[in-house]
Amino acid sequence: MYISSNRIGTPEVEQRLILDALRLPNEKIPFAFIDVVGESVKAPSLSSYNEREVETCKNLVEGLLQVGIPQTSIAIITFYREQNRRIAGFAKERNIELSTVDAVQGREKDVVILLSTRTHFSLERADFLDDRQRMNVALTRSRHGQFVLGHKASLKQLTSWAILLEWAEKNNTVIKDHKICNLFLKD
Repeated sequence: MYISSNRIGTPEVEQRLILDALRLPNEKIPFAFIDVVGESVKAPSLSSYNEREVETCKNLVEGLLQVGIPQTSIAIITFYREQNRRIAGFAKERNIELSTVDAVQGREKDVVILLSTRTHFSLERADFLDDRQRMNVALTRSRHGQFVLGHKASLKQLTSWAILLEWAEKNNTVIKDHKICNLFLKD
């Protein structure tokens, strides 16, 4: 799986675009894992959604827009169609690209917000969310900055997510969802 504090091919001056606009937990790494405490729910379609994660994503997008990140530079990527459906109206109103992980391969944006959604799963049935190739695609779509939203305690149970979270914790890039407003406070 691809995890790096310096994205290959992205010059440091371009990484500074996000680093200078926000107060990220690690001022040298244009990445944050946002620990969302909401619960996932299975829709009648059997796809999952997480309302708290949707609201956190909306707040994050609004903050990014307020600090001058152009809406055409932002993408939201979801693992689950129902989560995608629940944020689609918001994304369309703000001209934010929205895609599922499976549909986004080959495309990039300056800033990517990845929604993991799930909090309840059996380890035997988590292969969709924990698929190494799917995660690689999801984590390599950003040119300048990446935000990953998820429930840390749940995702730590999954092999690929545990690797990402270990890296995020080691590099001090994890924040609680109720603290995202701090990202937009400048000294």
